[in-house]
Amino acid sequence: MVIYEKLKYDPLVGETFAFCNKCGNVITTIAWREPIYHIEKYVKTQGTFIWPEEKLGRTIEVTKAEFEHLVYLKKSLRHKG
Repeated sequence: MVIYEKLKYDPLVGETFAFCNKCGNVITTIAWREPIYHIEKYVKTQGTFIWPEEKLGRTIEVTKAEFEHLVYLKKSLRHKG
């Protein structure tokens, strides 16, 4: 219902929609793959996912490669020097 009512998208178009929890350690993806919805969860046991800030807007579009890179990136602080 979030996809249809809040984001104003048709959830049956075959796109994959991803949602991150408030803690930033779980991403849930939902996609219609006829005849069922395909739902996956990506859980970080340490750290958090790098996720766009809310001020960017409700939705952003990324390619499959960009999403896969996002899911497997490790969030860390790097010090130069």
